[in-house]
Amino acid sequence: MGVGLSSISSSYGGAVTSGQLVVLVYLTLITACYVPFGRLADRRSPAGVLRLGLVAFTGGALLVFFAGDLALVLVGRALQGAGAAAMVSGGQALAFGAAGAARAGRSLGLVHVAVSLGMLVGPVAGGVIIERVGWQPAFLLEPPIALAAVLLARGPRQVPRANDSPSVVALLRRPNLAAGLVLAILTFTAMSANMFLVPYLLQRPLALAPSAAGLVMTIVPLCILVGALPAGALADRYGSRRPLTVGLALVAAGILGFALASSIHAVGLALVTYGLGAALFQSPNNRAVLAAAPPGGLGLASGVLGASRQLGQILGVSLSGGLISLAGGLDDPGAYAVAFVVLATLATFTTLLAVSSRG
Repeated sequence: MGVGLSSISSSYGGAVTSGQLVVLVYLTLITACYVPFGRLADRRSPAGVLRLGLVAFTGGALLVFFAGDLALVLVGRALQGAGAAAMVSGGQALAFGAAGAARAGRSLGLVHVAVSLGMLVGPVAGGVIIERVGWQPAFLLEPPIALAAVLLARGPRQVPRANDSPSVVALLRRPNLAAGLVLAILTFTAMSANMFLVPYLLQRPLALAPSAAGLVMTIVPLCILVGALPAGALADRYGSRRPLTVGLALVAAGILGFALASSIHAVGLALVTYGLGAALFQSPNNRAVLAAAPPGGLGLASGVLGASRQLGQILGVSLSGGLISLAGGLDDPGAYAVAFVVLATLATFTTLLAVSSRG
């Protein structure tokens, strides 16, 4: 989506506000819909909610493709946001419940492998399509992938339904679950702020072209692609806390590496460290949260977990903008060092919280 924002803005008068609206409506709907779809997954079927989300996401993509004005584009993106929330809430609950507690980490690791593949392929293929035929056809990449996933979601494995799903307050009273949610919020605050700033670091102080910067940024999803499944397996064997704590320490070290980096090679090393840390954190932490869910609350826990990640991402982008502005602006190399040190401190604090937590 990010590679098309400039083209979308140009199509509707060139104002940056049109691109902001396209992002904002998606973020608003995905955040608002996580918990309702999680509860629906408990009461109906995680697989059914996943299929509903995939169909909604596909419908939104088609609506954007055929849209003749910005209003219809925004409706399509809103539908995609709601669909994405349903996919995450239903998909995570299905992955955990179908695999069972003994193999849940591996199953959730596969989910992150699929996400990292999308992060790798989407921007590259989308950028080529946008350059050659325009931004609207790029949305046609999404329906075939979504429809294929709908068919895969038709397996016979089901998670037991709940007639009386627990409340969000009841979930938050479970210490291990609440601890995992706090870790998710803090970690995604640091990680999203970091990933917001790194492209600017590459293109401004290090003077890379956008295409070269985009290529460098693929290091992170590549590392997640390699590390997500082993991370889940480690969590299944040794418990979630050890791998996620090591992951958080690597995330903190990677972010500190950006503060010290003065060359593209140093940035590349920091990206590898950061990417492997993200891989080690995500699957084990998701496993820890879902394993702490009460009976009948797996879908709701999945939805609350998704909302926690989204909250962290929103906070992170806001924090990064404030830090870089206060430290001197996007064209000041020293400002990046200050911002990254603050973010590394936050990641280090989160690591210490993980060390002191149970589970």
